[in-house]
Amino acid sequence: MNHMVGRRIVSGEGWVGPTGTGRAVWSVPAAWGNFSTDVGSLYSRPNNGVRRSRPLVLLLIPLLAALFAPELLPMRPSSAAQRFFFEGRTESHGQLTKPILSDGSFSLMTYNVHGLPWPVVSGRADAMEKIGARLAALRLLGKAPQVVVLQEAFIGEARMIGFRGGYQYSAIGPSSDDRRPADDRNASEPRSLLKGEWSRPWVSSGLMILSDFALSDVRMLPFAAGACSGYDCLANKGMLSARLSVPGLKYPVEIVTTHLNSNRASGQSEAVTRRAYKEQLDALGKWIDRIGSPKGISIVAGDFNVGHSWPRLSIFLQHLRRWNVQEVTAMGRPQYAALCRSREQDCTGRNVIPANVPLVHTTDWQFYRAPADVRIEPVSRSVLFGPDREGQMLSDHVGYSVRYRIG
Repeated sequence: MNHMVGRRIVSGEGWVGPTGTGRAVWSVPAAWGNFSTDVGSLYSRPNNGVRRSRPLVLLLIPLLAALFAPELLPMRPSSAAQRFFFEGRTESHGQLTKPILSDGSFSLMTYNVHGLPWPVVSGRADAMEKIGARLAALRLLGKAPQVVVLQEAFIGEARMIGFRGGYQYSAIGPSSDDRRPADDRNASEPRSLLKGEWSRPWVSSGLMILSDFALSDVRMLPFAAGACSGYDCLANKGMLSARLSVPGLKYPVEIVTTHLNSNRASGQSEAVTRRAYKEQLDALGKWIDRIGSPKGISIVAGDFNVGHSWPRLSIFLQHLRRWNVQEVTAMGRPQYAALCRSREQDCTGRNVIPANVPLVHTTDWQFYRAPADVRIEPVSRSVLFGPDREGQMLSDHVGYSVRYRIG
């Protein structure tokens, strides 16, 4: 099975597929709202007609939780979603997508939406609906980001954010059934059964790209089987990329998103998570080299989980130097923002736009690589999803966009 070529992006009318992996990719007619989706992301994915079994390995998510939490397994959409996918549009969303006029600039938002399934967390469906509704409201005001990359879009409601927000094109990262590449890890190296390190993934990568611009060359790849640690192994984390077709822009633009292994939240020691972190960064560097065009631009955005760790930050920054990329900006949770007032240099680094918190506390980054003769300018950063007046957020991450001007 070739995991190097994505199979999830369609546009226009009718049906495209099957894809050869038990997935059908569908698109409704433009008059119904110009929405594209991977039906395989919502349905059980057969493998030669046989559904793969998942072993019982967890204390965190025991069998009873799986039986009573359909979000943990590939799920059927709600009746409302079925009506949309197979019968047509809802009244409001058909009016959201507007023609895109571009002067060669566009905005890109990265947002970890914390769309985790029950019993890990509860009550996330309502937040996912509100995120989609806010994007729709921003669209009506002409302020919606034209490209969005999502992380932790695990549950069905999270995968509907693009539909609710009026995005015409979407691409979905590795599913729970996409096989992880093998690695040369020593089989005798200790792995934790109770923390899921010997399990097949229970959920997908949670990665999505939403776009007002046409997407092509959609590709995805899970991280290697051993390149994870702790509870993070329960998600099929990896990389997702797609090429943008931006009106008025003569250069190809590749969008790449990823979500790297967490630190303490994984349940493993920092030494163990640091190894997985470095291996994932190594894989990402090879991916950027592989999908990038010599005459094109690659913009990478996602959750890099620096993890409040100076050693992890050092590893991350070393990789950025090695990749010859320009750091644009980074953000972290607002409670660390006050630290920038006393040590401003800790919040800047090589970023064009300073981070809102010290770099060691950042999670969500954007950076790019471009040929020497291509001028790319990060013009501004806008926080579109942050604390409200009561200090509450729709996720445990900030959602922010950067406007890029390319000429």
